[in-house]
Amino acid sequence: MQQHIKIEAAKAVPAEKAGRNGEGKPKNMPNGNTILSVAKAMQLLQLLSVSGRPLTLKEIAEQAELPKSTAFGLLTTMREYDVISQGTDGKYGLGLRLFEYGCQIGRSW
Repeated sequence: MQQHIKIEAAKAVPAEKAGRNGEGKPKNMPNGNTILSVAKAMQLLQLLSVSGRPLTLKEIAEQAELPKSTAFGLLTTMREYDVISQGTDGKYGLGLRLFEYGCQIGRSW
């Protein structure tokens, strides 16, 4: 089952969970200070997380409803920070840096 994740008013959320506060603004964004490119990057992380398997650029772009060039640029940048990995088959998955961040959180509890 494909899960499409949309950016709604500069906030990346699963389409079925898109919600608004009483003022018509996306939840967790009362001041409208969300940076769209960061929201799109988070959208891709969420998409890869729920997919449960590595995805091709085409699959990612289609499921995120982004142009391939935008998805490619975001993935390339995130790969440089090791939050995204790319296999020899060209497919993208979550990167090791995310595990390291999770371990840091565990140590702080």
